[in-house]
Amino acid sequence: MNTQTIAQQLKVKDFPFVIKNKFGHEIYLEDSHNYWEKTEYNEQGNFTYYEDSKGYWEKREYNDRQLVVYEIDSTGFWAKKEWNEQGDMIYFESEGNIVKDMRPKLELTLEQKVEHLTEQVDMLLRAMYTRVDN
Repeated sequence: MNTQTIAQQLKVKDFPFVIKNKFGHEIYLEDSHNYWEKTEYNEQGNFTYYEDSKGYWEKREYNDRQLVVYEIDSTGFWAKKEWNEQGDMIYFESEGNIVKDMRPKLELTLEQKVEHLTEQVDMLLRAMYTRVDN
């Protein structure tokens, strides 16, 4: 496995060394002290992943309207968000604490309650596995 940075591999002497994608987004930055940052974007240009040479990382997921619905980072922070049709945040949960819940209150059927609980368990498992993997 190659442990050299990209700038070291390319024998770059002029810093900061920056790589941009075809849309002009900075996807890699390296300084003269071998510190580097990598950033990824989705097809709509939204930031989806970041990591640096110090071990910090951050991920974001978006809904079909490109609003952040889930984010997590290497410090253990995570947040889940829900949005209404007008683009207003109606739910925000961070690290298991519900900070804001303005979702319409509907009487759910037993099947809907099971589905909701299954989604919550899936979200928690995803957060746990993400922490273990990184």
